[in-house]
Amino acid sequence: MDNNGDKKLDRYEFQWGLKENGHDITPSEFERIFKYFDKTNNGKIDYNEFLVALRGDLNARRQRLVDAAFDKLDTSGNGAVSIGEMVDAY
Repeated sequence: MDNNGDKKLDRYEFQWGLKENGHDITPSEFERIFKYFDKTNNGKIDYNEFLVALRGDLNARRQRLVDAAFDKLDTSGNGAVSIGEMVDAY
């Protein structure tokens, strides 16, 4: 669906993707769906917005597991995991 490869879907790409996958919706239905996925209201749906909207929020247990895994990888404690930290961990 991401025709230009920017990891975001604009209105045209999203509408084309829905039609291409067999969804025949009205213009008002499209607007509601697009607004649901466009959480930042910038006219584009980015990959993370799309995934979060589809899967929902992590429950507390899963969030703790993700946090623990991240903390183990982020050995510098700077809030980001570098390639070097990943290489060291694996």
